[in-house]
Amino acid sequence: GEDFVIQWLNALIADLPDGVHHVIGYNSAKFDINLLLPEISKHFTVNSLLGSASAFKQVVISKDEITLKFIDAMLFVSPGPLKNFIKDFGTEGCDEKGIFPYEAITMDNYNEVLSKSEPFTPEDFHSELNQSDISAKDYMLYLEDAKNFNSRWDYLKHYNILDVKAMISPLDNLINLFWEHKIDMLKN
Repeated sequence: GEDFVIQWLNALIADLPDGVHHVIGYNSAKFDINLLLPEISKHFTVNSLLGSASAFKQVVISKDEITLKFIDAMLFVSPGPLKNFIKDFGTEGCDEKGIFPYEAITMDNYNEVLSKSEPFTPEDFHSELNQSDISAKDYMLYLEDAKNFNSRWDYLKHYNILDVKAMISPLDNLINLFWEHKIDMLKN
């Protein structure tokens, strides 16, 4: 919940030198930042918001002498799913991304659900958003992967690391592509 976000931000800035640091995400402007911004603004100074209340393009926050500039990479590409962004801009082999049942977790149940040691069930992977279920093949891949973790929290950490690793190559390539045309995407 909210406490986790503030703990994560404080841990993030704890080892950073003073100055401006960029935090680049993909398609986080419409949903994620709207959930997080009210709590962030209680603990950090919100310096600027670019975009609209329904789709932030950039959010700049600061605490002490450290400034974090959250940028959505979708500012620089055509809209589409993360899978397409990775395919279009990534290098071969960077698309290893895990499987996670987002809709099985809410702000009210996250600790109870993630503290369990047994794997998620196929029903946990049902998506009301796109009316889909996990395939038998993907569920078997998940089960093989889940054997390596003691709890769902551990699996979530693993999944998040895979998610971030999958974005590094496409983001680097996008930054370099813009730089070749003398555009510094992180400047403004």
